[in-house]
Amino acid sequence: RAIKLEQMLQPWQGDGPLGPSSHHGPRMDNWDRQVYRDIFACSNTHMAPWTDKHWSMTKPQLLAITDLWNRAVRKYCKEMALEGTTRKDVLSKYQVTPFAPCGNPGCKITETKVKQFASCGRCKSIAYCSIDCQTQHRRIHKKDCKAI
Repeated sequence: RAIKLEQMLQPWQGDGPLGPSSHHGPRMDNWDRQVYRDIFACSNTHMAPWTDKHWSMTKPQLLAITDLWNRAVRKYCKEMALEGTTRKDVLSKYQVTPFAPCGNPGCKITETKVKQFASCGRCKSIAYCSIDCQTQHRRIHKKDCKAI
């Protein structure tokens, strides 16, 4: 099943797959939408759009989609004939890791091991680095948690 352009850009929209109060992740704030589209087109797969907030994926799914995305970035560089510093800059900016940020928007901690953070026990769609972060974010997440 092909992903439509509107679905691909959902990480930037408030009502995307990440929920109304979520955002796509700190790294993606600086991504150019056209480059994102072009990289996605290079994937030649039906993978879901990339998001830094991938808490609901299993570890094997996450590792597979990370690999697919990074292959698509390298293919994009090749197809655009990017070389030298320009290629290095694109690779540095758009290649991804399987390490997710804490689900508390006020926290800047990112995983150092894949699937290191504990998921919400109820919805499993968000993860936190600590009980303190989960407690701080609970009032906000509670609305989305019930909807999931």
